[in-house]
Amino acid sequence: MLGERHLIALLTALQFIHTLDFVLMMPLGPAIMADLGMSTGQFAVLVACYTFASGAVGVVGAFRLDRAARRPVLLWSAAGFTLGTLAMGLAPGHVGMLLARVLAGACGGLMSSLVMILASEAVPYERRGQAMGTIMTSFSLASVLGIPLGVALAAWGSWHTPFLVLAGVAALVTGWVAVVLPRFDGHLGQPHQSPVAVVRMLFTDPGHRRVLILTAVLQVAGFTVIPFISPFLVGNRGFTATDLGTFYAIGGVATVITAPLIGRLADRWGKHVVFTVVSVLSLVPILLLTHLPPWPVAVCFLVTTAFMILVSGRMVPVQALITASVDPARRGAIMSFVAATQAGAIGGSSLLAGHLVSRTAEGRIEGFGTVGLVAAAATLLSLILVVRVRPLAR
Repeated sequence: MLGERHLIALLTALQFIHTLDFVLMMPLGPAIMADLGMSTGQFAVLVACYTFASGAVGVVGAFRLDRAARRPVLLWSAAGFTLGTLAMGLAPGHVGMLLARVLAGACGGLMSSLVMILASEAVPYERRGQAMGTIMTSFSLASVLGIPLGVALAAWGSWHTPFLVLAGVAALVTGWVAVVLPRFDGHLGQPHQSPVAVVRMLFTDPGHRRVLILTAVLQVAGFTVIPFISPFLVGNRGFTATDLGTFYAIGGVATVITAPLIGRLADRWGKHVVFTVVSVLSLVPILLLTHLPPWPVAVCFLVTTAFMILVSGRMVPVQALITASVDPARRGAIMSFVAATQAGAIGGSSLLAGHLVSRTAEGRIEGFGTVGLVAAAATLLSLILVVRVRPLAR
């Protein structure tokens, strides 16, 4: 039988490849924009289409996931994700890249929904903060391992190369799923609702509605800033490709350490308390990074590392809280809608940021400070919303 630790390791690997596929666009953004002759607005569309596709599939999954065994759906989505990533590595131009991103985003979004569903079904609430912290080190691992390696591969070959290598890694992880993952069929004995009843349940139940709103606001609080960090550091602060690799490596190492720690603190002191503390602290690096003075590179690294620790860290307690606040009998439908909301909000945040910033002929990013103010306002709003999200009686 698959043990809890082995399952968490597998789910972390799945989340890692999905996260890396998405975030690789950030450090490779300057090279992709230059090679394909794209504006900041077009690049924002390239980022957003991934998450919009993920959101669309999440809506469809909300009507089907509670009717199907978890294992075959996860296998098909992992295989489709691998194919989409491979297509990105082979894309000859902007349109081909756009279509490949849609395929990878759609399959990756479904895969990510299943990761959270399986974690909530297999791990008790009392240990779920630590489990979510471990799974969410996938972002850190993508930063400390994947992004520096991706930047190095791009420097050695081209921006296509990292996606080809990632497709190979994704194929290996898909094989791992095929070999060890059981079916997780316990939910199939539950009575099923019609699509209309599912939608009514999601949007009329106050608890579920709060979860969806909080999910959207938190993405605005992070993903208005994240897509343009690398272009800003390169164009406005003179970072080199090596500096970017160092930035992601340092931040990744720090968050690999802090994410599980934040999860343990959330299990011990309460998810609401830890989320509130980490979110308030995150306001400092959000505003500093988006209004970054021409400080030495070493000082900039302190700001960017604090940003990565706190912005990603606040998602650990809130994910554990969200999974405990939904009806277990409808977990597949609800978590799919949560994932769809998350993906749509990330895409909308990227598009919003693309309209707020502009890229000059010299490569400078203008308007990043306004983006920081939007992210800070969304962070403050999340502090109000999270108070009313409560776990169900267990």
